[in-house]
Amino acid sequence: MSLSFKILSLRVLIHYCMLIGGEAVHSYSSCEGCAKFHSNGTNVDEILIDERNNRLIVGAKNLLFRLELTTLQLPSVQNDRVALHPSQEALEACLSLGQGKGNCQNYIKLILFDQQENIFVCGTYATAPKCWKFKRNNSLNPQPDAINGDGISPSSYQGKVTGIFTSSYLFAGISSRRSLIYKTEADLSRSILLTSDSSLKVLQDADFVTSLHHIDNFIYFFFRETAVETRKVVYSRVARICQYDKGGDGRLKNKFTSFVKTRIMCSVPGNIPFDYNEIQAAATYTNPVTKEDYFYGIFTTPQLGVLGSAVCSYSVKSLQELFDNSPYLKETGTKGFDGTSLWVEEVPVNLSVVPGRPKCDAQLDTKRYSWEITKFASDHPLLAVPLMPRPLFKAMRPLFTTAGIRFTQLVVDKAYGDNGQIVPVMFISTDNGTVIKVFNNISGDGNAIVVEQVRLFENPEPISTMKLYKGAVYIGSDSGVTKLPVEHCGEYTSCRICVYALDPYCGWSNNKCTTFDKKRGSGWLQDIVYGNVSRVCPQESPVCSLTSSLDQNGHVNSLICQGDGVPLPKVIRWEKDSKPLPAHSDFRINSGLTSHQGRLDINNFGLKNLGNYHCFVSNEVGSSSCVINLSGSLPVTTYFLAKMRNTSLFLCNASGLPSPRITIYKVTGNTKRVVPARQTTITDDGGQRSYYCVAQNYFGVSFSKPIYINDKPVKAEMKLTNEEWSLELSERTSERYKNLAGQVRTAVQEIYNKSPAFVSVKDISFRRGSVLCQMTINFAAEASKTSHDLLKDLQARVSSGQVGNLKVDATHILSMESVPKPTPATDGTDSDDKGLLAVAVMTAVLLSLILGFMLGIKFYGQVVNRCTLSSRNSDSFDGPKNRTIKGVKYTKSPPRDENFTGIRNASQSKRNLSKQKGESIERNDDSDSNSSTAGKIADESGDNFTRKSNSPFKSLSPSISVDKF
Repeated sequence: MSLSFKILSLRVLIHYCMLIGGEAVHSYSSCEGCAKFHSNGTNVDEILIDERNNRLIVGAKNLLFRLELTTLQLPSVQNDRVALHPSQEALEACLSLGQGKGNCQNYIKLILFDQQENIFVCGTYATAPKCWKFKRNNSLNPQPDAINGDGISPSSYQGKVTGIFTSSYLFAGISSRRSLIYKTEADLSRSILLTSDSSLKVLQDADFVTSLHHIDNFIYFFFRETAVETRKVVYSRVARICQYDKGGDGRLKNKFTSFVKTRIMCSVPGNIPFDYNEIQAAATYTNPVTKEDYFYGIFTTPQLGVLGSAVCSYSVKSLQELFDNSPYLKETGTKGFDGTSLWVEEVPVNLSVVPGRPKCDAQLDTKRYSWEITKFASDHPLLAVPLMPRPLFKAMRPLFTTAGIRFTQLVVDKAYGDNGQIVPVMFISTDNGTVIKVFNNISGDGNAIVVEQVRLFENPEPISTMKLYKGAVYIGSDSGVTKLPVEHCGEYTSCRICVYALDPYCGWSNNKCTTFDKKRGSGWLQDIVYGNVSRVCPQESPVCSLTSSLDQNGHVNSLICQGDGVPLPKVIRWEKDSKPLPAHSDFRINSGLTSHQGRLDINNFGLKNLGNYHCFVSNEVGSSSCVINLSGSLPVTTYFLAKMRNTSLFLCNASGLPSPRITIYKVTGNTKRVVPARQTTITDDGGQRSYYCVAQNYFGVSFSKPIYINDKPVKAEMKLTNEEWSLELSERTSERYKNLAGQVRTAVQEIYNKSPAFVSVKDISFRRGSVLCQMTINFAAEASKTSHDLLKDLQARVSSGQVGNLKVDATHILSMESVPKPTPATDGTDSDDKGLLAVAVMTAVLLSLILGFMLGIKFYGQVVNRCTLSSRNSDSFDGPKNRTIKGVKYTKSPPRDENFTGIRNASQSKRNLSKQKGESIERNDDSDSNSSTAGKIADESGDNFTRKSNSPFKSLSPSISVDKF
């Protein structure tokens, strides 16, 4: 196993990583059995399962199509896809109302099967709702005639609707300009029959999420609304209406008489309960043994509040009993402290029929209600007793809660076990495109167990709809439709992993992880309560995995060895490079968080700690080992000048592990500036200047040599042979001058378009002599470049007789004058050395003259005095021999960076080590020790550049410190 030190993390070759709460996250890219249909951003809002034809009916923006349930493929473009764009007339009418183009589309909001098994589809149709009926078994084309959809579909794409067909009627709850519940004939042959009362006591800014038609002939609507009994608080509600309600008389004419609603509670109990007030979705679940019906709801906190979500479940039987027995609430004229009316409980008396609790059958005749019954129905739409969650192990609390995440949709499936147990499994979607698979532990306190979290999309997007069918969850979102299998037991390759997964669908049988099959009998092993591998699985040889642990700066500080097997193994020893760990203070062996985990702490991690680390584990069955490779290297810089998009740049790159951080320094005069990038322009600054870069990673620092740049104006002259002289060419305002000067400028620019040294062409003039063209070409070039070097490209074109579109004299000398050559020095070292050498030579000559003069005087005195020179020890004579001046060489370093102190000098360490071994190292301060091509830049436009490479083992460099990465 290999660890790239660039990211300093182990790439474990399994499909899982850890997300919130320690649950496995299963990415879409590795999901076996997943399928996806991309609808090109058509906003899938509604899907419907067609079991008879094995099709998934999908409603999107301006589009309806059918997919195969197994593969999510479109069977036929002609028969299974129909465009439902609004007409040009509807579009123009929508735009004339001030609506944006986005709202003036046809968003499909409702897809149902009607009582005749037609596909009933409704959409916003540019704010003028329309509906269509498609034959279920026929082609979707040609498009059938549209039906007026007012009261059935919202007019805005932000609106919501839920609907149900009974044998004779269509009921729809709509959240649009106003919130209403409608009843109309199932065949839409007549206009709307009934609506809910428009009083705010009935519905106030309601957002419908779903509806339910139960065997008791009542229609149940689930929604959230601004509560009338308190101020500016949203409550979750459930309301019911008898499907045979014909409306009342008087104040309830053409209005429902059976409408009544109550609050749905989903709270964490406590001294001050924490309420999840806003229902977002609901789904039904039937216990296959007891046949009892439940509904599960998703509830969230307010959008602007503390973000949190919860799931609560409710018994439909308890819901029916509440509607049949709860007292009503009546609004009083008294105002509370928050300015809202106070409500009191009231029980209906002396009424022959309680309007919210009729015998709901075909014989019901609500038009014959008395005035007292009708008035009571109008004044009492709200029940006093809220609907509470069903007890979860004697506590009325949510099944599952989480903070910081907003749930959007859910479905509930059932998983079967070998002992007859049936476990409800919830699939919950979020607004960032994740599906959470969770169930409640069937023993203990019923804590929620998250099996996995599936990240469906590369980029987060909300999930708008979900449907469950035959072992798969079908998911609609902005980008299309996704099919997610409810289980992937086959991916668990051992009994140990299979049991650890705690997946209610999965158990171990016949040496593989699989779903429960009644035919297998008792050979299917599972423990979703405790995940006790030793009790369920046969003994297995141990295995292990090694991962690195990083400190807050991203440096390795320990290795974690995780052992697995049956029984769980223990870590018995560590090795580095197949040898026992070195006996020094860098390593310390510690126990891990569990008995089958070990930890190797590494202090002062550096180059000496790179290599292969082995961890050995053992259990009763045997032993095994695992390895991790820690790799790294010092940085190596690569720098060059290049022309990119007509801009002259100094660029720097570097190789090394971990990837080095690069900083460019530009020095102008006595000013040094830091450029925290890999490139900088060289033409934005003026005068003599230099550029160099520093690459730094955890292991050390590398400096590039500085490049010195001077501004060099070079005068040049060409003889144009196809032009005739006229005085117009001496007038810079004349058209002929402008035209010819433009041709010259363009021609020169094209010649130098890949030269990083070229800046501009200025001062173009013409004079007699055929036509002589004089110009100044500005360069920003390295100090070593002469005028001859800079004019080389242009001279080559002149020698060919053609410069751009201009004919020129090929024999004419291009350079007009001798430009003083700068002192060549690529890094300042040679020029300084020569200066010092000159000083040394002059000093030696001067000392020689002085000594010669003194010796001459002394000799003259000896001759005059006719003295014999006494014998002296020549070593004691203070003469020229002892005044020899030793050669001094001075090397100038790049500008010092005050932000760094104390370099981690890899090259110095190398020399010290060599000295200890008695080796000699040849020192060359002016040459590179590495010709790495790291950071090679290939410009697609064919830009020309020069490259220089410098290794980190340069002996002379500014003194800096190594930042911790």
